[in-house]
Amino acid sequence: MAGAAVLFGALHLPAAAQVWPLTHLVVARTLLLNALPGALFGAIYVRRGLEHAIVMHFAADIALHVVLPAVMT
Repeated sequence: MAGAAVLFGALHLPAAAQVWPLTHLVVARTLLLNALPGALFGAIYVRRGLEHAIVMHFAADIALHVVLPAVMT
């Protein structure tokens, strides 16, 4: 499952590359900060199925990209 979590983090590298140049620090940060929820989503997938994992990913995206910026302003 750790490999899947790292792969989940790696799949977010193109989005990070649109914001910052891909230095070693940016790659490490992106992998770490996305692999942690990736492990959680993987555990949800194993226990509850793909649909639950997708819903959790969607909820996390809404919280991070909609709710948090609205609260921060």
